[in-house]
Amino acid sequence: NINEMYKRAKNELEDAREKQKNVEIKKASLDTQIAGLKEDVNDLKMEIKRKETINKNINYFKKLQFWLENHFINLMSVIEKKVMLKLHNDFNSMFQKWFNMLIESELIKMKLDEEFTPLIMQNGHEIDYTYLSGGEKTAVALAYRLALNEVINNVMSIIKTRDLLILDEPTDGFSSEQLDRLRDILDELKTKQVILVSHENKIESFVQHVIRVDKREHISRIV
Repeated sequence: NINEMYKRAKNELEDAREKQKNVEIKKASLDTQIAGLKEDVNDLKMEIKRKETINKNINYFKKLQFWLENHFINLMSVIEKKVMLKLHNDFNSMFQKWFNMLIESELIKMKLDEEFTPLIMQNGHEIDYTYLSGGEKTAVALAYRLALNEVINNVMSIIKTRDLLILDEPTDGFSSEQLDRLRDILDELKTKQVILVSHENKIESFVQHVIRVDKREHISRIV
C-alpha cells in the first residue's frame, strides 16, 4: 500500500511538474506576444500622432489656400489696379505737361491709353503718329521720355541714376521757339545733372558746360 501510495504521489508530482513546465512555456510565449503587441501599440500611437500632425497641416494649408484664392489674390488685384491707375495718372499728367510745354497748340492734344501708348487727338479725332511733323514727333518722344524718367524715379526711390538724365538728339526738327521751351523744361526738371547730345548751337546758350566731339575716320575725339 505504501509503495502504491508513493508511486501514485510520484506520478502526480511528475504530472504537476509537466503541467508547470507547459504553463511556463505558454507564459513565456504570451509574454513574447504581449511585448510584441506593446511594440505594435507604440508604433500605432506614433503613427496616429504623425497622421494627426499631417491632418493639422492639411487643414492649415486648406485654410491658407482658401484665403489665398478668395482673399489675397483679389486683394493683390485691387492693389495692383490702384497702383497702376496712379502710375497711369501720374505718367499721363506729366506726359501732357511736357508735351504742352513743347507744342503750344489747341489743335493737337496728347494722352495715354490703358497700355501707356500715346494717343494723338487732332480737332477731337484720333490720328496716327506718322501724320505728325518732325518736330511734333520729337516732342512726343521727348515728353514721353521725360515723363517715364520721372515716374521711374518716383517708384524706384533707390535707383542710382535718379539724379542723372541723358538725352541723345532730343531736339531733332525743333524750331527756335521749341528750343527755348526746352530750356524752360530743363530749368523745371529736378534732375541734378542733364547730359544733352545735340548738334543745335542754340543749346549752348542755356547749358553750363559744352564738350565738343569731332569724328574723323570713324574715330571720335574731344576737341
